Amino acid sequence: MNDTTHTILIVDDDELTLRAITRQLSKTNMRILTAKTLSEALPILLASRVDVLLTDLRLEIGEGTELLWVVQNNALPTRCLLMSGQAGPEEERLAFELGAMTVLEKPFKEDELLAAIKRALDPPDGFSGDLCCVTLIDVLQMYHLSKRSVVIELAGPSLTKIFMEHGQVVHAVHGARTGEEAFRHILKATHGRLRTAALATAPRRTIDRRFDSLLLDGLRINDEENATLQLTA
Repeated sequence: MNDTTHTILIVDDDELTLRAITRQLSKTNMRILTAKTLSEALPILLASRVDVLLTDLRLEIGEGTELLWVVQNNALPTRCLLMSGQAGPEEERLAFELGAMTVLEKPFKEDELLAAIKRALDPPDGFSGDLCCVTLIDVLQMYHLSKRSVVIELAGPSLTKIFMEHGQVVHAVHGARTGEEAFRHILKATHGRLRTAALATAPRRTIDRRFDSLLLDGLRINDEENATLQLTA
């Protein structure tokens, strides 16, 4: 990790957590800034060139997502990482909508933290922007063929994400559903908005099947369910 010129801002109201993370990152030669409150973090974020923001979700006053909103609203070139010991699906959905690259679940290991920061600092090796007139299946096949490691999130009232590692779907979540059942329900989506991000940390693995088999079976089961519904209508 070429981090000698990078700055990270760590925000957590727990002094022991700040010290532990600072100690872990002292090996990276990064410039480390810390804050315990939103009022301490905001001027640092706005006045300094911060490459990575690592903030706790729950602060003594306010929430870390407020800092993510500041980054997004001011178009700051800061990559955001959220950490939490109690983030639910709604909090995770909001964090990703506000640009968080990943949510680190406390307690996390040092290698998980370093891997997430490395992903945040690595320059993107492709384009970013809006696409139209493509289907979710088009997107999945594109990332499969290019063997990418990404998270695909669909906007909606419930948390909906597909995790791909080296082009293979390894985890999916749709509301309370996970694994193949979640993936199959996500495939039913015909329109909407989605966002993708690099896979910052190794995800929970709930799917072990190869991509082609997973996709074809999911589409087949959905088609059979639709046919049954039409017959009974």
